[in-house]
Amino acid sequence: MTAHALRGRAEKHLSAVLDRAAGSPLFAFLDPFGLGLSFDALTQDIFGSRARRGLTGRHATEVLLNFNANAVRRIGGLLTSTKQTPSKPATLSAMDAACGGDWWRQEFLDSADNQEAVRRITNGFVTRVSHEIRSGSWTIAVRNRAHHQVAYNLVLFTRHNDGMWLFGEAVSLAQVEWRRAQLPPEEDGMLWNPIDSFEEEEAVRAQEWIRTIRKNIERLLVSKGNFLVDTHQREIMAGVAGEAREMHIRAAVKELYKEGKTGCTGVGSVRQLRISSV
Repeated sequence: MTAHALRGRAEKHLSAVLDRAAGSPLFAFLDPFGLGLSFDALTQDIFGSRARRGLTGRHATEVLLNFNANAVRRIGGLLTSTKQTPSKPATLSAMDAACGGDWWRQEFLDSADNQEAVRRITNGFVTRVSHEIRSGSWTIAVRNRAHHQVAYNLVLFTRHNDGMWLFGEAVSLAQVEWRRAQLPPEEDGMLWNPIDSFEEEEAVRAQEWIRTIRKNIERLLVSKGNFLVDTHQREIMAGVAGEAREMHIRAAVKELYKEGKTGCTGVGSVRQLRISSV
C-alpha cells in the first residue's frame, strides 16, 4: 500500500483525490480535529460526483466519519454565551456549513442539556446526509472512558446492504472487547474470577437481545406475513443495533420455530432466511 501525506485542508485536495479514485471503489475515513468536510463537500463532491457513474461495483462509495461531539458542545455554547469575540460569527458559520444549514442552532437551544443537544444534532446531520445521498447509516457513540460523556460519534454512510450488516457485526464484537477491557485485573486472594462474572453478564445480555429480536420478528410477521432477513435489518435489530449480531437473530428464529410461530428453522445463512407465519 502506498500512502501520501498532503498539507492543508482536506477540501483543498478533495478533487484530486476523487480523480485518482475514479473507477475504483472508495472508502473514505474522515477523522478531523474539530469540524470535518462541509455538508456539500460530503454529499455533492464525494457521493454526488461518483453517483453519476454508478452506485455499486467499482463506483461503490462509503464514508466513515468522526462527527465531533466536543465541537458541537463548544460551538453550540456560543449561542448562549453573552461574550462577543471577533471569531464568533465565522465559527458559527463554519458549523452551518458542516451541518448543511443553520437548523442545528435551534436544536441546540431547544435541548435540555449538552447530552441531548449532541444526540439531536448528530441525528439531524445523519438523517439529512442519508436522505441527500440515498444511503443507509450507522451511528456509534464513542467515549474515552465508560463514565465520560460522548467524545464523538462514529458514523458510517453506505449504499450497500453488505456495508450495513458487516459494520453492525464489527461494532457488536468491538463492544464485547471494550466491556472486557473494563474488567479489573485478577489478583491473588480474589473471591471470584472477573472473567467468570463477565461471561455470565454477557450471557444475560445475549438473552435480553434475543428477546428483543423475537418481539421485533413477531411484529414483522403480523405486518408482513413473511419477509427476508437481509432487507429488514433495521426493523429486526431495533433496540439492539450495535449490540446484537446475526447469531442472536438465528437464536431468536430457532426459538420461534420450536414454539410453532414460524416455519423458518433458522438453519442456513442468517441474512438469506425467509421468515414466515405458520
